[in-house]
Amino acid sequence: MNRKSFLVVVLSVCLVVSLVANVYLYLSWKASEHHSPDTFVFSYGPEEQSIVDGVLFVNFTLAMLDDRLYIIVKINDDDYSEVDFLGLVLDTNRNGTLDSNVKQEWNVAYDKVYVAFADNTTVAGFYGAPGTPWVGTSKMGKMPGRHVTSFESGKGYVFKVSWTMQELNLTQIDTSIKLHFSFEDFWWGHRYDLPKPDWIVWGEFEYVFG
Repeated sequence: MNRKSFLVVVLSVCLVVSLVANVYLYLSWKASEHHSPDTFVFSYGPEEQSIVDGVLFVNFTLAMLDDRLYIIVKINDDDYSEVDFLGLVLDTNRNGTLDSNVKQEWNVAYDKVYVAFADNTTVAGFYGAPGTPWVGTSKMGKMPGRHVTSFESGKGYVFKVSWTMQELNLTQIDTSIKLHFSFEDFWWGHRYDLPKPDWIVWGEFEYVFG
């Protein structure tokens, strides 16, 4: 290889390396505009629930991307029912607590309560009834939900839902939001009974995105 050809090769390699480095820096900068997903894992042993024989896991993955909150929830339930549901409560009135919406009062801003059925439908939800620290559902007809749910035997459910910051009453200065979740496992023997704590699990946490 002569000197001229060698210089051309060296310059070409330098240009490629520079281009790759610039692309990497650009992508890193773009990625830094968003918040990395955070995961919250809740576990419930056989003494706490009868949904599965062993340990029930509820895994939350949350991310704030382009001013939209994405929530993915994986639950290792071992059987499917169209009326199994995930209930969510989000602190949208921004008072730092998750408030009951059982007694609806006029001109009061309540927290968002969302019911995600396994068949991708929803109904009005209620939270904070005395003696029931979980999300309940109304008896009104179900309607198409904004969530997407899938079920795989041996793995369980995956619930996916998202809201914009505006829908959650979040502003650019907000850095966190408090959430409650409930998962109710349905089976035919309890169809018309009141919910029993051993086939409902619930929890609460705060997601920091700022």
